[in-house]
Amino acid sequence: MGDRAAGGAPHEFCDLGLNFYPDRSTSFVGATRDAANIVHMQDIGRYRRHDDLMQIVSGLIHAPKVHFEAPPTAAVSDEMTRFIDWFNRTGPSDAEPLPAVTRAGVAHLYFECIHPFEDGDGRVGRTIAEKALAQSLGRPTLTRSCRHDPRQAQGRL
Repeated sequence: MGDRAAGGAPHEFCDLGLNFYPDRSTSFVGATRDAANIVHMQDIGRYRRHDDLMQIVSGLIHAPKVHFEAPPTAAVSDEMTRFIDWFNRTGPSDAEPLPAVTRAGVAHLYFECIHPFEDGDGRVGRTIAEKALAQSLGRPTLTRSCRHDPRQAQGRL
């Protein structure tokens, strides 16, 4: 699964069958930006490595309300191993099968709660949900978002 102790190869997801192909896109999974908003390509596809907490926060800056806190960076690799083991046990023909929609929803939430990347967790989480549905249907599936195609939002697709 990659040499995480030495910074990690960007292929920690091979057990899920999710392949990442870096295309130098600034919105690619795991890309980090510095204070000058410069993308650090060496971080693409790697688990987060900073010590800052990953939190969902609201409220005033001097009195924030923390709604959720992801596991600390040091725990991400172990949490992802547990997640991948769970995902691979719960497929339609695996040891502990779950209903398709249940598995897709839980997989998405489970992954998002780990929040393993600096950037791109939402995109990867949606891809994992799609994969879970496709496995259950026995064929590829794809959902589209209205916000990316104004014709769809207006019902013209």
